[in-house]
Amino acid sequence: MLSGKHYVNWSAKEQLSTPLLLDWIDENARERTILFAPHDRRAARCGPTALTKRACADRAAECIFGDGNRDADDLKFFGGLVYQRICYLRLKYKKFNNKIGRAAANMVYEEIEDRVLLARIRKLMMDEFPEWARLHVYWRTLPHINQFYRIKPTAASEVPKARTKTTLTLPSRRDRLQMLTRAPGTRIRRRTLKIEATATNPVPRNPTPEIVFESVPSVEVNDNTENTVPAIGSQDSLSELQRLELQIQLKKLELEAEEKKGAAELQRAQIEAENLSHRRDEHHEMEKLFAFAVGAGIAVLLCNTL
Repeated sequence: MLSGKHYVNWSAKEQLSTPLLLDWIDENARERTILFAPHDRRAARCGPTALTKRACADRAAECIFGDGNRDADDLKFFGGLVYQRICYLRLKYKKFNNKIGRAAANMVYEEIEDRVLLARIRKLMMDEFPEWARLHVYWRTLPHINQFYRIKPTAASEVPKARTKTTLTLPSRRDRLQMLTRAPGTRIRRRTLKIEATATNPVPRNPTPEIVFESVPSVEVNDNTENTVPAIGSQDSLSELQRLELQIQLKKLELEAEEKKGAAELQRAQIEAENLSHRRDEHHEMEKLFAFAVGAGIAVLLCNTL
């Protein structure tokens, strides 16, 4: 009997195994949720009788490849192939998202309005990964699969709250001259330039100042430290840049770890499928040997009888 790997070719154009798998995923919501979950958390809570990812893969294999003539070992072998295929599709999905970019990976495929971007995605789907659009329906909002997913995306219409108010006092040229020539103990009337800036109304480059005459210079600052923008080259800006660089490096390490984890799962599924195939072949060989031995014994008995 041929092993399953000889007559299941996922990449062949004439095979309908992958579309049938996606159809089964569309029709089985409970199994789909368990298959796409990060871990078997439900199984850990409910005990050994709970439905696991491998059990869901076996159900999919029974629906796709079952014809009534295959035994349980065959269906388990095909279940391993289904689980292995899903791991492979996850790796391709992440690589495809890297090619189309963060913005497109966060958008619903049917809501993409940029014609250039849409044409580029369709061409990539046609050339490399035609299953992306169907899988993106379920994997777009899963952070452990879609590496670019944001839980709360920032809308373009959102306007930050105006919480910054700053009043600056600037001496005029005449005041500076008086400060240089004034006698000790005298006071100078100083013209004050007030500039108010908020997050929604930034200060223009060439503002028209409001001149207010005050007796003494004053500086009023009512600022929220959360929205304070450090000056370029200051210590705060350098620490902010370092923090962003560390976040980028951490994200890269997380992506690499996720890819290595997916590759390990894929390799483990392949090893399990090969071991199961070897055991099934050995079982069939033992059956043939047993049948031959029984036939030989019957033949000897008949010869002795004659």
